[in-house]
Amino acid sequence: MGSPRRFLLTPGQGSDHGQAQGLLGDDEPGAVVGDKGYDSKTFAEFIEQRNAKVVIPSRRNAKEPRSIDENLYKDRNKI
Repeated sequence: MGSPRRFLLTPGQGSDHGQAQGLLGDDEPGAVVGDKGYDSKTFAEFIEQRNAKVVIPSRRNAKEPRSIDENLYKDRNKI
């Protein structure tokens, strides 16, 4: 995987999901990997607009679950 490019400090009670688009900035990654906490239609569309692969599993109750690259997802915690 890659090295961290930027980080944002937020209050402990703040949602990480709310900072996700800001963390991508103007980058054009090949893929964005995250856990189910980052699953939202809006964020997935934002990633796809950058021509990147969405590697974020759908939540259990998703009406239209997305398929993901399991090999990329396994490495999500590596930096």
